[in-house]
Amino acid sequence: MVAHASEVAYNRVAFYSTRKSTVNATSLADHDCVARAMRFCVAAALLMAGASAQAGLSFQMNVATHNQPGTGTTTSRPEHERVTSQVVLGERHIAVVAPADAQIYDFSSRRRYRVDLKDSTFVDYSLFDTVGFRVMEVKNRENLRRTLAAAQIDQIVFDPVFDEHALSLASSTQRTLDERADGPETILSIDGKPLMKIAAGGTAVSASDAALLTRYVRYQFGGHPLVLAKLAALRRVPSTFVMYYASTGGTETSTFTVSGMTLAAADYEMGKYSPRSGGDEIALLLDRAQLARVPALEKRRQAHDAEMNTAFADKRTLDGMLGAAEWHLMTGAPMERFTAERLAMIQADPSVRAVGQAMNPRDKAGLLAAARVMQSMQAQTMSKRYILQLFEANHRVKLGERSAALKLFASVLRANPALAGAYKDMGDTLIAGFDMPRAWRAWDQGRRIAPGHGLFESVNQFEQKLMRDHPEYF
Repeated sequence: MVAHASEVAYNRVAFYSTRKSTVNATSLADHDCVARAMRFCVAAALLMAGASAQAGLSFQMNVATHNQPGTGTTTSRPEHERVTSQVVLGERHIAVVAPADAQIYDFSSRRRYRVDLKDSTFVDYSLFDTVGFRVMEVKNRENLRRTLAAAQIDQIVFDPVFDEHALSLASSTQRTLDERADGPETILSIDGKPLMKIAAGGTAVSASDAALLTRYVRYQFGGHPLVLAKLAALRRVPSTFVMYYASTGGTETSTFTVSGMTLAAADYEMGKYSPRSGGDEIALLLDRAQLARVPALEKRRQAHDAEMNTAFADKRTLDGMLGAAEWHLMTGAPMERFTAERLAMIQADPSVRAVGQAMNPRDKAGLLAAARVMQSMQAQTMSKRYILQLFEANHRVKLGERSAALKLFASVLRANPALAGAYKDMGDTLIAGFDMPRAWRAWDQGRRIAPGHGLFESVNQFEQKLMRDHPEYF
C-alpha cells in the first residue's frame, strides 16, 4: 500500500527539523437440534420483519455437498455435508439465516453483518472485504503458477477455470461458456470443465430478483461470472441446480434444492440484536472502537497544544517531537513549523536523534537494532511511550513478526483510540496476512476518526477500483 503511517509522521517532523533525508519503506492485511431449529425459525422471522411492503422473496435452500479428496491428499471435511438456510432476497439486501448464525449483505450501505443467533449479537463488516480477498487471492494464485512454470517445477497447481469459478472472478483470459442439454437439464462448462447443472422449471422472477439470486450465490458459493450471467438471464429460481468445484485438494459437488418460495419484506430488522464486544485481543479492540463515539479531534486540539507547550517548557524534547507526530497521525493535518528555539532543542537532543536514526533501517540487522532502540527510548519519554511502540510495531511487521506487531498496535490504540494512522498500519498488517475482514474494520475505524486523512487515500482508491472492476458485487 503506502509507507507506514507512523514512519511518515515522524519522518516529516524529525527530518524536517534535523534536515536529514529519508528513505520510506513500504508495506501494503453446539446446541441440540430442536433449539437450533427454533432459533433458525425465530431469527428468520425477525430478520424478515423489517417493512410492510412485500417486495422481496424468501425461500429455503438446502445444500448437499459431496467431498472427494484428490489422489494422495487428505481432508478434515466429511465426505457428505448438508446445510439448510432461509434466504431472503430483499430490495437492496440479502439475508442468509442458518440455524446458528445469519449473514446480511446490505448493498445500500455496502456493509455485511454476521449475526450470532445464540448470543443475539452481530459484527459489522465491510462488503469490500470479500471481493478484496478474492481479487488478491486470484493474483496470488496467478503468481504461483508463473513462478512454478518459470522454475520448470512439475507440480499440480490451481486450475485457472476452477479458480475463477470458486472465487467468482473472471481473469484476463477470454473464456467461452458451453451449454449442453442433458435430458431436461442444462450443463454449463468452460474448456470442457462442467461448472453448473441447472434443472428445468422452477419459479419465474423479475430481472432484479434474478440478479439478487446470482449475487447470493456469488457471495456464498462462488460461481464463474459467465455461469452466473447465464443463471441470471434465465429469470427464474431453479428448483434444483448443481455446482462443481475442483482444487489441488480434490473435488466438490454441491446440489442446491430450493423450496417454500414466498413473498418477503423489502427490508430487514436488526433491533433484537446488539453489537458484539468480545473475541480475541484484536476483535475486542475493533468491537469496542466501533461502539465508541468518534473522538472530537477539534476539541482535543487545545489540550494537545498545552501538552506540547509543557513538554518543551520542561525540556522533554522527545515528548514534544512525538506529540507532533501523534497529532498528524490522528488528524492528517500538516506538520506545524517549530520556533527557532524549539528547533534548536530538537537538533541538540540525543534521544530525538537516536529515534530518528532508527526510523528507516535498511536490512534485517538494522530492523532488529532499530526495534531495540524504540524499546529503550521508552524510558526517555514521560507521556508518549505508545508512539514509540507504534514505530516498533512497524519494524516488527517488516521482520515478519505480524503477531507481535498486532499486539503492539492493540496496546497503542488502547493508549490513544484516536490514532487514525495506527488503524491504517494495523489494517495493512492484517491484510498482509489475508485477514481481510479485520483489515477493513481497522481501516473503517481510522476513516471514522479522520475521514479526510491522506493515509487512507490508497484504501479509498482500492475500493473505487473494486467497484469499477466488479460492479456485480455491489
